[in-house]
Amino acid sequence: MRFDQFEHAPPARRRSLTIAIPAIIVGLLALVWSGLWYFAAGQTAEVIAGWRAREAHAGRIHVCGREDIGGFPFRIEVRCADARVDIRDAVTPLTVTLRNVVVAAQVYDPTHLIGEFTGPLSVAERDQQPGFTLDWAQAQA
Repeated sequence: MRFDQFEHAPPARRRSLTIAIPAIIVGLLALVWSGLWYFAAGQTAEVIAGWRAREAHAGRIHVCGREDIGGFPFRIEVRCADARVDIRDAVTPLTVTLRNVVVAAQVYDPTHLIGEFTGPLSVAERDQQPGFTLDWAQAQA
């Protein structure tokens, strides 16, 4: 068998470039996407802080026992465990509590919010035992 009968393989340099360039492009896109997601998550935290300040000025204090922002890579998700709202501007000041609230927005449609609520929901006059309790496994809106 003669070696000159076979076609010559492309040079190794050209072959490695055809593999490296798409890999570099995918890596850069992933890096840019990650940066944009973390920027959007930071903006979400600022928007929530502004909303809480406006609500507090109106007499409604929103508190989370623990709050997390997550959902990477395709959604922004805000989790509020042990949620509480103190409504001070009502005729009778009330406290509303809820075990868990999750609000999510898909990155491709940020104006469409999805809410998930885990009971029980309790309503009580301020500094009193709950006068109303509603329980369920999970509600979505």
